[in-house]
Amino acid sequence: MVSIGTFTLPDNTTWFETRIDRVEERYRRVVQVESVLTRFASQESFQSSIDELQRQIERLDRQEAALSVAPGRSIRGQRRRCHLHRDTEKCIAVLSLEVLGVDRFEYGSLQLHSQELASSPMNLLANASGNWTALPRIQISPSGEIQYPHLFDGQNQMTVFLTLSALDVLVLDSANRTVTLNGTNVLRDTQGEFVEMIPGQANLHYSDAGGSRSGTAHIFWEDRWV
Repeated sequence: MVSIGTFTLPDNTTWFETRIDRVEERYRRVVQVESVLTRFASQESFQSSIDELQRQIERLDRQEAALSVAPGRSIRGQRRRCHLHRDTEKCIAVLSLEVLGVDRFEYGSLQLHSQELASSPMNLLANASGNWTALPRIQISPSGEIQYPHLFDGQNQMTVFLTLSALDVLVLDSANRTVTLNGTNVLRDTQGEFVEMIPGQANLHYSDAGGSRSGTAHIFWEDRWV
């Protein structure tokens, strides 16, 4: 099933091909889609449907919608080439679309795992799927004092050399390579590398240097496929 935003192309008259190209010094996914749209009840429904398809392609260009060629996965990008021919009299449209992804990945929907910070060290039980590492956004919300929170994924580790208090919000965002405390950049107060999630393993570990050790870790991530 191929869909562009909320518009689903007909299965029996749609073909697609996907590949990985090196574009501007980066590996990026390229998807070619060919589709014939027929069997509309009226010219009015035909025109309305094709107008909606055009709107979803425009939303794709603005990163407000994604292309999907597999259930539960999406490709972020924009059209590289697009030709949409309409025959209003016969109620037939032919779409030829090439989409250039922002990177080489397909993404799953946003996932969330929340867990109380009850001990140190402790295993965070978030478990990614896909066939490539996921880049988590980890939000630590203490309800008491936490000193020098530390994350480890079995290979990469990061320590934040700050003491957190109740109502603070610390966010370590591996995808965007940022660390913020209450919205303020505190990357200079860290040491180490951003952690990643290995598919099929609950490989994230938390520890700290002391304090009341009470609060919650919220782990957000999107599964990735290549």
